Amino acid sequence: MFGAPYSDNDLVEMILAGGEQENKAIAYILKRNRKKAYHLVLQRYGNQEDAKDVWLEGVTQLVLMIEAGKFRSGHSIDALLWRIFERIWFKMLSKNNKEQEKTEKLKLMETNPDPPDLFIINQELRAILKKLSTFLGDDCFKVLYLQAQSYKAEEIREKMPQFSSAQAVMNRIYRCKQRLSKEIETNEALQVYLDQLRTFYFNDK
Repeated sequence: MFGAPYSDNDLVEMILAGGEQENKAIAYILKRNRKKAYHLVLQRYGNQEDAKDVWLEGVTQLVLMIEAGKFRSGHSIDALLWRIFERIWFKMLSKNNKEQEKTEKLKLMETNPDPPDLFIINQELRAILKKLSTFLGDDCFKVLYLQAQSYKAEEIREKMPQFSSAQAVMNRIYRCKQRLSKEIETNEALQVYLDQLRTFYFNDK
């Protein structure tokens, strides 16, 4: 039915036909674009495993686009697939960077009882946060800090083994937030920094 190498129109028709024809088209696209995906990822701080994920996920997204009728006739499959590869790798890289930032921030917190300077607006606020940590206790302060850094309840439980379950973590977070709110409301000096403190501690990302 189709000659080889296949044209983009051939590949689209084969994918839409389904069955063996679709399998042949997918295998052809995978083979033709493997080096491109690997080159993209390996040149941008990725490894072989990352490249394989981008390659396979990219072709999968392309096939789904074609099946959904979102591929425009006359466009280049390879050019579109390259953009898909770039988008997937950008998202993966962003996620990896966020995970690395989490780890680095936790290390800073473990070596310094005060939050990193990144979150301290000025020295006066730093002193107030230190007072709050003293008032709340180490466990309460740490669990609120971890939640503010986008850690989920189960992740916090893994970092703080004194909690028996994710639900226990959520219960402690609720009680600690109540205590923190009450302290802010009854202390005039702390009210000045209410907005900053709420942004830091109550930002449910």
